[in-house]
Amino acid sequence: MEKSEYIEKAPYYYALAIAVALRNGENVKTQREIEQYFASVRTVFAHAPLFREAIAILKKHNNIIIVHDDFGPNVIDTNDSFLSWFGSKQFNEVPLFKKFNVMKLSQNWLLNAINEVNKQYISLGFSSADFQEAIVETDWEPIPIDRESPEVEKVETELDAAIEAIEGDNGYAVHHPAERDYALSQLKQFRKMLKTEAQIALLYVKNFAIDPLNRVIKRMGEAATGMAAAAARQAIVGWLKSLIGKAADWIS
Repeated sequence: MEKSEYIEKAPYYYALAIAVALRNGENVKTQREIEQYFASVRTVFAHAPLFREAIAILKKHNNIIIVHDDFGPNVIDTNDSFLSWFGSKQFNEVPLFKKFNVMKLSQNWLLNAINEVNKQYISLGFSSADFQEAIVETDWEPIPIDRESPEVEKVETELDAAIEAIEGDNGYAVHHPAERDYALSQLKQFRKMLKTEAQIALLYVKNFAIDPLNRVIKRMGEAATGMAAAAARQAIVGWLKSLIGKAADWIS
């Protein structure tokens, strides 16, 4: 198997295992708890790049939520649509998921498949660096900016409101001036790109919009500035979802 084919297929085995554990396990919320659910003599999720991509796949389907913590492990939670998604028409759109569902394959089959996935990771000579390099190419995929579309108009409106809220928040300016200036600089640059460019790379959207908005949301919470940032992020994600499916990968 070529590396490119492996990168395309392998993370889905991890993703399926995570989904199975979240569906069937009791109070399974972390990577360690998912490992413990399978009670395997082997380490199931042996390679961190594959686990990260598996989480991105499940987030793309909008059925899990990742809750970060400063000290504790990340919490992997499901939303209200998760149980109905598992085994649904949308679930079966993924060939591996459909095979597992329609053929009623066992968890033991899945663990054996993942064991082979983990062995081939080694035999193909992957490292975290070159695996990520191969995947990150999609971040440079250009997406069009149609300024007459309602999605882009909403992004512009909500982004302007967020910038205004951040600029007008005196408490933010006094207590966290460097972070505030960073957020404003990035968001204004993104706003300029929306006004002047015909297309924009996904990585730019992440770096100049999603990341700074996430910082403001985390810092300001349910205060007016945090709510304005959350509305802007939601508008950007909605715009990206109207064009591509990768947008949800960036929601933390």
